[in-house]
Amino acid sequence: MIVRASIAAGRCGPFGCLVRMLVLGASACGAGPAADGAQGTGGTPGDGPARTSVGGMPPARGVAVLPGANGEREAAERSRDASRLALPDPSPGRVAVLASLARISSAAAAEAALGALDGPVVPSAPELAAFGVFDPEAFDVAGSAAERPSQTIAADMERALWTHHVLAADATHWDATGFALGRVGGQRSADLLVRDLAEAPGGPGCEAARVRADLDAVTVLCRQGYVAGPETVDAAVQALDANEPAVQRAALLAVDRCVRASADAVETDRAAAVAARIERFAEGTSASVAFAAYGALEALSQSPKVAAADVFAPYEGPPDPQVPAWAVTVARVRALATTGPGRRSLAQALEATDPAGLGFPAAHAVVVALEALRRPDRDEDAVAPVEAFAGRVAEAARGASGRARRELAHLACVAAVTVSARRGVERLDACADPALPQGTLARARIDRVLAAPPSKARTQALVEAAGDPDGSLAARALAGLAEIRPTKDVSARVAAAFERDDPGLSAAAAALVGRWIAGGWKPTPPVTAALLDLADPVRGSPVAEAPWIEARLSAADALGAWLASPGISSAERDRIAARLSARTFEPHVTVRLSFARALEPVPDARARFVAGLRPAGDQAFAAADGRIDPPADLPARPRLEIGTDAGTFEVELSPAVAPMNVANLWNLAREGFFDGLAFHRVVPGFVVQGGDPRGDGYGGPGYVVPCEWSNVVYARGSVGMALAGKDTGGSQFFVTHVPTPHLEGRYTWVGRVTRGLEVVDRILPGDRMRTVRAVGERGGGAPGAPPGDAIEPSGG
Repeated sequence: MIVRASIAAGRCGPFGCLVRMLVLGASACGAGPAADGAQGTGGTPGDGPARTSVGGMPPARGVAVLPGANGEREAAERSRDASRLALPDPSPGRVAVLASLARISSAAAAEAALGALDGPVVPSAPELAAFGVFDPEAFDVAGSAAERPSQTIAADMERALWTHHVLAADATHWDATGFALGRVGGQRSADLLVRDLAEAPGGPGCEAARVRADLDAVTVLCRQGYVAGPETVDAAVQALDANEPAVQRAALLAVDRCVRASADAVETDRAAAVAARIERFAEGTSASVAFAAYGALEALSQSPKVAAADVFAPYEGPPDPQVPAWAVTVARVRALATTGPGRRSLAQALEATDPAGLGFPAAHAVVVALEALRRPDRDEDAVAPVEAFAGRVAEAARGASGRARRELAHLACVAAVTVSARRGVERLDACADPALPQGTLARARIDRVLAAPPSKARTQALVEAAGDPDGSLAARALAGLAEIRPTKDVSARVAAAFERDDPGLSAAAAALVGRWIAGGWKPTPPVTAALLDLADPVRGSPVAEAPWIEARLSAADALGAWLASPGISSAERDRIAARLSARTFEPHVTVRLSFARALEPVPDARARFVAGLRPAGDQAFAAADGRIDPPADLPARPRLEIGTDAGTFEVELSPAVAPMNVANLWNLAREGFFDGLAFHRVVPGFVVQGGDPRGDGYGGPGYVVPCEWSNVVYARGSVGMALAGKDTGGSQFFVTHVPTPHLEGRYTWVGRVTRGLEVVDRILPGDRMRTVRAVGERGGGAPGAPPGDAIEPSGG
């Protein structure tokens, strides 16, 4: 190992000594070879400043974009066979092979890649960032096993990455190692990062870039569920003193995610004090910082001090191309909605709002406010203002036309659902407006019931709705039954849902059962039998199996909860474990992982299952029938022109980063698959999502596509593939309203919006894609391909 930095020379103070002793076993912090720019024979000098744009795309962690599959690498990724890839001698192609090994994520792939961390050649930043794409949880189920236990391999990877993180000497490498540690690290990394942050401001040479990288890693680790204590929040709040917006935003995001993940992150009596430190960043800074500050306040359940007249006012601080002003207003409303005084401010603001002046995207904040005021068991003084607003907006909708009519009708329906829930009677005429998408009224009726507090009447209404012939509506109703204690009649309705041969409805039913079991419920024999049938399907072909993957994942989770329950008999546990452990021929990696996770309460059965697994291969993706093969005429810079009810926007796809997923979208667009499909999910200030032929989030093209995770940053306008787990992509894609760093490395990035972002901002639930055209120019290099690793225009 070539030591790249001298801690004794003042890199990062005494904690660096401690970490170096932990990761290297060193007895002292003596100086190694001097490091600024030092490299081995294959190092990459001058990786450049962090977060620069590459090939016209958003930046990547470690700067260079991890290239997508190409030739033999694509075949290896698709077959999930790491033995087909050899790590080359130092060369630009080394990054590409590491990226492919990471996407395979078997123990054998990780073992093969570890040499790049522990060898005599100093890894470049892109090489280090490639390790952030590994998925340690899948090591022993994703392909051929290595000789060593997967837990040991994962620990060695984490330890080696810490070595490079501690000894790094520039922002680019910290960015890369922080990205990697946040995604492959565990509780140990979460603890060490906090200690690193606690000392950073006092040590000479501890650049802001390192603090930001540490904070980014902590944020991701918290989101994965690793424990965050008060010291985590203290370290993040301390970093707010940095005169660097990027560090401040990272600190606020860390507070947000860690407080949401851990009830112990902030003591109740300190929440107000922490919020007081944070609130000053909510206005007058950059929009990115303000957005993150409001998110942290929401997590802390501390309403910002905002006058009612200013609740829906546009953000007036310095503009930021990554966070539009309307998104800051949405974040402000969400923070206000966490407390009684804040909700009263929302009601007062609605009372003074003129619907005639509303339009999207600014009106997203009003929608969020109306939904926050929907619960009928609190804030009684909010009812009259909401009811008055509902009347005004309904009247305004009747007098409008065109897109304005559609937008006001949407607002009127949302307001009507809120009034109906608050008054306890159905007043949903506004949701029958012909300007609204078909099915709006039916969904509104269920939403009204979902908003009600638990009661016999609510349960009965949801049970009846769970039998609706429309599987999408029935699934929506099932989700609302999670809070109740199931009776015989209710469990019978759920068992009947499994018999309807509807994959989306079965997925919803299995997820509901899993939540019931976690709450102490003992499943009835018909429900247990249905879960086992899902786990052990008899449909027989990838074409028939693909739509059922999400249902099978939910079933495995429910069975795992039952196996871990103290209420299960030993005979029942053995029977279920035997059934699951026999699925050693399961071809789909995510389903394998769900079985392995479910079997954790029965270690012997889990060991038999893992030991008996046969190599996963192309059969999991066979149903794609060539759609994931880049066609010979795929342009170098392929684009999708997406004409919607709200207008047209354009997406530039990147075959250099995700050739199989890009080919899939391109081929589906050319077939006309997307034409007429709706955007079924809109989360203001986060994403819009579409491409589901069912229209409820459970549908797809009838096959699954392998994930091609990368280190590309999810900036505003990024386009990614929606997933239910690794390798479960299909036709559903999303577009981000704002930067979403927690998606990086775990959702396939396929491109970005290059024209019409303002259209994306205006999209409402139910808006349709009228036409999706595949267009592009021939010739030239593939966008985003690093020098020396050329990718053919076809991507193959």
